[in-house]
Amino acid sequence: MPKLWMEYRDNLYRRNIFDQTEYSIWIKNFTNINKDVIRIVSKIAGVNYIAARNMLAKDSVCILKAKAIDIKKAVNTLEITDVPYEIIPEFKYR
Repeated sequence: MPKLWMEYRDNLYRRNIFDQTEYSIWIKNFTNINKDVIRIVSKIAGVNYIAARNMLAKDSVCILKAKAIDIKKAVNTLEITDVPYEIIPEFKYR
């Protein structure tokens, strides 16, 4: 890896660790519910499959409230799906 990229990655990681803001991931108006999406939401929210399916059936649901480092991990997982999500407040570490 180029040194400049490694420095950028390390700085971003350090800012994530020291950011004490509480972020929330919201899923809104999602209709294409399938097993893979239920599995991913279940893993992120820390609930069983039935609870995750019930969460996704709602119009708007918060699946995670956490600090920046945990939100980043959840966003990386959500990006492999087509689930529309919103992070409140604005998440600057994408």
